[in-house]
Amino acid sequence: VTTELYETKTEKAYMKPLILAIPHARETWEEIKTLGKGREWLFFDKEPTKAQIKYFLDNLSPRLKEAYKYAGVTEDYAYRKPFHFLRHTGAHLWLMRTDYDYGLVSELGWEDINTLRDCYGGLPKEVFRRKITSLKNCV
Repeated sequence: VTTELYETKTEKAYMKPLILAIPHARETWEEIKTLGKGREWLFFDKEPTKAQIKYFLDNLSPRLKEAYKYAGVTEDYAYRKPFHFLRHTGAHLWLMRTDYDYGLVSELGWEDINTLRDCYGGLPKEVFRRKITSLKNCV
């Protein structure tokens, strides 16, 4: 299933796929349907203003910071940019889970492969080395 999400950084909407065979994705989709029943905007009654979005984020940021503290996160960036840290963490998680398939991961919510690579870096040296070494087995 796909749902449309709005990215405030780029001020663009994109389609976010959720694979319902994955239990966490199914739970997320069920929560979205419940929270957004009969609504165009998940957290707002109508299209929010920039001030309303800022107010919403300012109130949610302390809760994310509490969650990071509870999880033992020590990275300063998590506390300076709690929402971006969440997005960065998700990107790196998906990159690791897909063995750094930038094409696939970019389809999960980034403008393109280059944007993903520019924001989150290229292949780690050990992954690059392993992938290059594995090519000799293809001959």
